[in-house]
Amino acid sequence: MTAENERFRAKGGGRSSGVPRSLLQFIVSNIGAQGLSFAAALVLGRLVTTSSFGRYGIFLAATSIGAALLLSRLDTAVALSKDAAEIEGNTVASIAFVLIFGGILMPLPVCAAILSGLFPVSSVDALAAYATIVCASIYQILLMLAVNVQRAAIYSVGRVLNILVIISIQVSCIFVLDDSTLALGHSVGQAVSTVVMCILMWPTLRTFSGFFSIKEILQSCKKLSAYLFWGGATAGVNILAQREVLVLVVASLYGNGPAGLISFSLRTTNGALGAISIALTHFIAPQVGAAVHRGQTKNLFWSYAPWILGTGVLILVPFLLFSRELYGFVFGPQWSDAGSYVRSLSPIFICQFVISPFSTSMFARNQHITVLIWDIARIVVVGVLAWFAYREQVSVFPFLAAVSLAYSAFYLWLLWRSL
Repeated sequence: MTAENERFRAKGGGRSSGVPRSLLQFIVSNIGAQGLSFAAALVLGRLVTTSSFGRYGIFLAATSIGAALLLSRLDTAVALSKDAAEIEGNTVASIAFVLIFGGILMPLPVCAAILSGLFPVSSVDALAAYATIVCASIYQILLMLAVNVQRAAIYSVGRVLNILVIISIQVSCIFVLDDSTLALGHSVGQAVSTVVMCILMWPTLRTFSGFFSIKEILQSCKKLSAYLFWGGATAGVNILAQREVLVLVVASLYGNGPAGLISFSLRTTNGALGAISIALTHFIAPQVGAAVHRGQTKNLFWSYAPWILGTGVLILVPFLLFSRELYGFVFGPQWSDAGSYVRSLSPIFICQFVISPFSTSMFARNQHITVLIWDIARIVVVGVLAWFAYREQVSVFPFLAAVSLAYSAFYLWLLWRSL
């Protein structure tokens, strides 16, 4: 990589007083992406049947887990790269791993299983899932490359364009074909977004040395061995521990109604906080990598923590004070009870919002096993609390309050280890 990339990183690399301009770009782009996601849900909800959207939900769950396993947090490795040589080596090795294992080797046994009838999935949906998993993984690596070389404008365009292209192609597929083509439309849209991202990042990619021998790629992969061995497992378990385990447990204990309410409350609140939280995590990741190298993660945390905490509380205050009324007014009377779920889970939302951006220091220190154990422990604790709630016939809100208290303690422990 030439000195051009060093200039990219230098632009906005030093943090001045107040909120950095590039961080504002990250936040605005993520707000736009979250807004488009909400609009996409409204559009699809009016164009497809519930059964079709249910199949699409299964497709999204499968591809999210598959992409997490394949990507193995290699995008985090790219974001945490400390210098030009490391950025180049990690980017090339990450894309090579995704293409070889995701695009060539992994599909072979699974396709054989599908053709043999072991999985009740159509060939079109299976191919759509594989295309989505591979393309989404490459897209995410390029997105984190844009973060590390301070290409905030490309990051912003990439985030918004990805959702816009996917929903546009899905709507076209629905009108041209039928509503069973949601998965196909999603995969085509993700592929188009990935190609566009490659074009946008080409000025940076062309600064790479241009030729990488197998030996050089293997050497870079060896340096990323902790990500390759543990990154996929930690990401997959994290998806379960983060949200899905709570939805599944509430469904098994209290039925589909409460499960739907908690799922809705989690997704809407994460949407409100996620636009800023994702931007913070992506923006701070390169700084966390450098801070870990210099032993200054604690200073970095305290320089950002006050206004991050203030922002999170400011966003959550309307949910806490007027949760039932707000949900009933915005989403309809049937969703009023979801506001009570938000109130019960608010400690988790605050801890996650403040602490998660700095937890990437665990990956910078290659503490993947620790993060995996942390996620498994959260799942186990939810299971134990669920068993107690079932045995003692505890209602849903005391159960959620206990989960919130336990998860808050887990996040505080993670912060202590991260600093």
